[in-house]
Order: sequence, then C-alpha cells, then structure tokens
Amino acid sequence: ESEESEESEESEESEEEEKKGKASNGKKAGDVEMTPAQIAKTRRTPGKLLIDQKKLPPSKGDPTRGFYESMFEEFPKSHIAVKYMIENGLLSATKHKEVHKLYAKYKVQGLFNTRERMLKAAAIIRAKNKKGVRKSSSG
Repeated sequence: ESEESEESEESEESEEEEKKGKASNGKKAGDVEMTPAQIAKTRRTPGKLLIDQKKLPPSKGDPTRGFYESMFEEFPKSHIAVKYMIENGLLSATKHKEVHKLYAKYKVQGLFNTRERMLKAAAIIRAKNKKGVRKSSSG
C-alpha cells in the first residue's frame, strides 16, 4: 500500500508539473526527444569559414543583412559594406577573394579602426584651422 501511495503522489506531482508546462525531466510537455545526431543537424555549423570571416551568415530575412547587401550593390567600395560582407561570409568564394583584396587594403589604411580614423580626422581639422588662422592674420 505504501508503494501505491508513493506512486500516486508521484503521478499527481508529474501531472501538476505538466499543467505548469514542464515535465519531470525539465522539458516542456510537448517537446519531442531528439538524438544528438538530430540536434547536430539542426545547429548552424560553420563548416569551413572563408578568409577573415568571423561570424556565421545571418538569415536572409535579417534587416541588417539586407541593408549591407543593398549598400554593397550600390557602393561596392564602401568600407563598412565590404567589412560586413567579408566578416559575415555573405559572398561566394570567388567574389570573396576579389573583395578580400579591398578589405585588406582598407584594414591597412586603418578604416576599420575607429580610434585611428578619429585621430586622422582631428589632425585634418587642426591643419585646416591653422591654415585658416594664418590667412586671416596675414590679410
């Protein structure tokens, strides 16, 4: 009788948990068991990444992806579009190789380093201000 009462208590507890949306193993009541092989198939594995690719490609419906793809189509030399397309692996292998040359050039120039770009811009502004001061004082 004690075994039966324990079983009935356990079944009542599991029914309560299922009502709350979780089974006793921590999964939701409607979840389907998956084998590790099935789980591996559902994950987006990178396989082989392209040169300088840092992330998996975003889904086709991603608005950021759409923005940069359209920018790249209109302005193929835009440094921010080139960076996004290369680092997210959105180009075919042959196109990736072509655009990667431009990416490497921009990287050497420091276009992807915000601090460097800000220092260059500040130096240009200072140089313009000095030229403006000289002209006004000599005139």
